[in-house]
Amino acid sequence: EPGDYARNVAAVAQGAKAKGTDLFRAGKAADAMEQYGMAIGMCEQFFQDGRHLLPVARDTVLSCHLNVAACALKLPGKHELAAQHCTYALHIDADNAKAYFRRGVAFFSTPPEPAAPEPGGAGGGEAEFALNEQSREMEREKQPPREVLLAWAVRDLERADALAPQDAKVREYLAKARAEAKAGAKAALRPA
Repeated sequence: EPGDYARNVAAVAQGAKAKGTDLFRAGKAADAMEQYGMAIGMCEQFFQDGRHLLPVARDTVLSCHLNVAACALKLPGKHELAAQHCTYALHIDADNAKAYFRRGVAFFSTPPEPAAPEPGGAGGGEAEFALNEQSREMEREKQPPREVLLAWAVRDLERADALAPQDAKVREYLAKARAEAKAGAKAALRPA
């Protein structure tokens, strides 16, 4: 039985979660993420030895990780953050269709790497090209190739579809991810 302290912390965390939801509905995804992050932080103190000691804290943390992912998907350049929070949610509930769906969408929605410009084109010549190429190489180390992201997206969206077979959005994104992966595979097989 949780004590007064635990119940009070859980209530405050649920209040932050509710405020985050209001902000998200008002189109303020970044502000909503802050509220969800505060709720997660408050509840994490009830996590020990690989499990949550307080069921309401577990449920709040799970929901907030999923909500942070939803917010991150609305913000440019935050796809990796969305995927990370879905992975955290899956550590809590390994069969969470929403976590697999949002992580699949995050992988699918990650923009492809920009194509490298030709050396000697407009700009600062060879030295600038070399510097830009070095910068792009560093970025490529951070992001897996598009084919890998698509494979991960298909994997997660298939799992979401198996867990929530009636969800039309899951099927829509699964079809898009499969189509792009198939087109990419065909393009890779074409002779140069």
